[in-house]
Amino acid sequence: SNEYGFSEIYNSEKLLEFQTNIYPVDINTSNDFEVVPLPYLPFFLIPFKFFSLINLRLSYLIWILLNFFGFYFYLRFFIAKMTGSKSGQKLLLIVMFALPVFLNLKLGQVNILLGICSGEFMRALSENKFHKAGFWLSGLLFKPQLLILIIPMLFVYRSKKVLIGFFSASLIISIISFGLIQEKGFVDLHRLI
Repeated sequence: SNEYGFSEIYNSEKLLEFQTNIYPVDINTSNDFEVVPLPYLPFFLIPFKFFSLINLRLSYLIWILLNFFGFYFYLRFFIAKMTGSKSGQKLLLIVMFALPVFLNLKLGQVNILLGICSGEFMRALSENKFHKAGFWLSGLLFKPQLLILIIPMLFVYRSKKVLIGFFSASLIISIISFGLIQEKGFVDLHRLI
């Protein structure tokens, strides 16, 4: 995206060019190298544009630290808000040292961000802030397969305010994404998916 623009982030040939340069030499010489696609809307990839300006190892380390401390402090906040108590250190430690959290950190995944969106969705629902809940739910568009059961259930339960919040935020995300990649980028994303 820095060199060719966001519209090229779904171009497999360009991805192959960049990805083969960051993997070890023995993988580069193999003919079996497969491109790791980016099946995400460009709106969610904006922060990674800035990480790519930093040395690869340093950006990985910064990403891991941001995720670890961000999730730790968010989880403390979430537990306090949902239970009404600041105790919960035992639960916090159990979650922070769970294998899925470790794997997400090690692999540099984005699931911790999805966890925060899910937590804020549940918190907003518990506070009867339905439009806000829908807004947070739109964060799951990062991995839309997570919405397969949630959105139909919102229709079944006629959660109009949550759906309005979700579709409003989704429209904003879609407009920004379209502005970044235009029609060609969306065609390439559709082909990739």
